[in-house]
Amino acid sequence: MKSPIIYYGGKTSMLPVILPMIPMHEVYTEAFCGGAAVLFAKRKVKNETINDRLDIVVNFYQQIKSNFDGVNALIQQTCYARSEHDKALLIIRNHTLFGAVEKAWAFWFLSNFSYGNEIGGGIKYSNDQSVLLPHVLNTSKQLFTKKIIDRIEGLHIENRDAVQVLDSRDVKKAFHYIDPPYSHADNGHYKGYTFDDLRLLLEWCEQCKGRFLLSNYRSELLTEFIERNGWQTRVNIYRNKGMRRNDINRYEILVWNYDLPQKQLF
Repeated sequence: MKSPIIYYGGKTSMLPVILPMIPMHEVYTEAFCGGAAVLFAKRKVKNETINDRLDIVVNFYQQIKSNFDGVNALIQQTCYARSEHDKALLIIRNHTLFGAVEKAWAFWFLSNFSYGNEIGGGIKYSNDQSVLLPHVLNTSKQLFTKKIIDRIEGLHIENRDAVQVLDSRDVKKAFHYIDPPYSHADNGHYKGYTFDDLRLLLEWCEQCKGRFLLSNYRSELLTEFIERNGWQTRVNIYRNKGMRRNDINRYEILVWNYDLPQKQLF
């Protein structure tokens, strides 16, 4: 199942790599969930937690659970128009003046149809006849069904510090997918995540009782922890759409602390 949003820094394009790496588990966390691409794609377990410090992200999932029909009504009447994009930006920038359902719609529209999938980015457009954005919008509408409710039913939604969430769910049968903002990259609306924050996260990983899979860019700090703990790694090269021509290829490293499952897909 696909996430209803395509999120800035999301892992939709890496799912073919990530999914076969997921071990058996009874407890699952995405402490930096964003679009929760991995959650929606993996097999459901009884104890699952997502977390995000941005209120608009948490509100989106809350409204899907509590007021799906209201959110869906706004989505289904959406046209692919600059005025819709401007309206969504107005709602997000003045969120205290609007209701929770309107904020959920605005987040859905901006995350799917802003340039680079960045909240606050300009509206997407394309001169490529193979990418017709009004058609993409219609497809997104069709995929917004009550199956989403079924997938997140029973989900625990947090809105606090990621390390606190990880620590509270850390048991031997837990699997943590950890995708923090990358400290040496343009983090869009997640600006402010520093190497000090990353160090605290990696120190938690050193003490992790369960299993974790971490996504990041290579850095001296990360290399230090990898070598010290003997963690396994894999480097993936992918095309980062929307970036400058001289900065298209990105080298993303996956880091984990367990033996990979044999021919399993979640």
